[in-house]
Amino acid sequence: MKNSAKSTVDNYKSTYGNSYQSFLEYNGIANDAELKSLLIKNSKLTLATEDYIKENLTENEMKDYYENNFTNEDKTKIKSKDLCMGKYYLDDAFSEEKECSITKSGEKVGLLVPTDYHKASLSDKCTTLSSLECTNYNYLADSEYIDTWLLNTYEDNTYEVLYLNGVFDVSSASNSKKINPVIYLINNVKVINGKGTEEEPFVIK
Repeated sequence: MKNSAKSTVDNYKSTYGNSYQSFLEYNGIANDAELKSLLIKNSKLTLATEDYIKENLTENEMKDYYENNFTNEDKTKIKSKDLCMGKYYLDDAFSEEKECSITKSGEKVGLLVPTDYHKASLSDKCTTLSSLECTNYNYLADSEYIDTWLLNTYEDNTYEVLYLNGVFDVSSASNSKKINPVIYLINNVKVINGKGTEEEPFVIK
């Protein structure tokens, strides 16, 4: 981490040149040592946040959900998937590449990611996470049924996570929110009945 912080400081100096000291002052930083300390602290917090999400959310809560909520027959229809947990800004464009910059392999149960919401929208103006057009004819924008943490953390800091409640927002990872678990079905599963609503859920075989 120290080498990485030194490299980042050197990059700032190269980028800002004679304006480097002004850059530090603008950000309320006294000197190189303070900047390095902040960079190291930020790296530690980032790793801690990612570890928390990977270990606590996917490995514990999601595995418990899988074991306790599906029959053995159900489990034969569920496949493992690599979960995409990359970071976003709220004004970013939807991007599977960005989402999958951080992954957790071989999970049976996950959570929604931003591109799931994007694919559910029928609007061609749904281009970024902050696009209000994304709510048009989008079943995942129904906050009565979809109110959940996402798998993705916020790009701007190390302690906030994206969630979906009609539209995207961010919240501290220490807060309590609901989850809407997601499973992925094997390719030969067929829908034989139902409308996909709470009253008439899909029946598969």
